[in-house]
Amino acid sequence: MSSYVIEVSQEIIKAGDKDFIGEDELFYSSVREVQSVKTIISKCFVHTFKDYLNLCDLQNVGYLDFYCRYKYDPDTGTIFVPNSTTQRVVAHCKCELPRNPDYFMIQCEGRCKKWYHPPCLEMTEEQARLMKPFLCTADCSLE
Repeated sequence: MSSYVIEVSQEIIKAGDKDFIGEDELFYSSVREVQSVKTIISKCFVHTFKDYLNLCDLQNVGYLDFYCRYKYDPDTGTIFVPNSTTQRVVAHCKCELPRNPDYFMIQCEGRCKKWYHPPCLEMTEEQARLMKPFLCTADCSLE
């Protein structure tokens, strides 16, 4: 038998708006489970969120690649950032959702440096990619 700290999949979490949870996202949890070694099918790779985003940029994500950035507390049903002084989930865009690698976001090259979903700015992904430099608003300058 093997003992490990379970990484919770998104199906278990009953968060209100789960649009910020990625398809390949796992959650750290304090829940412990014991499984027979015979139930293990394959080795998977759990990356930090930053490393996973780099894999996405390189278009090098495989079906065994996952990432973990949050911890789930099953007693309270809350999701938080482990080892963080604020433990708050960082929100982006006008929609105020955390970054999700499943949805295209573009960073403003102006002074704000914020990340946005093109539809939240009433544009397509293609339109946003063609804007050089990308500025979120006419008021955001390249200073």
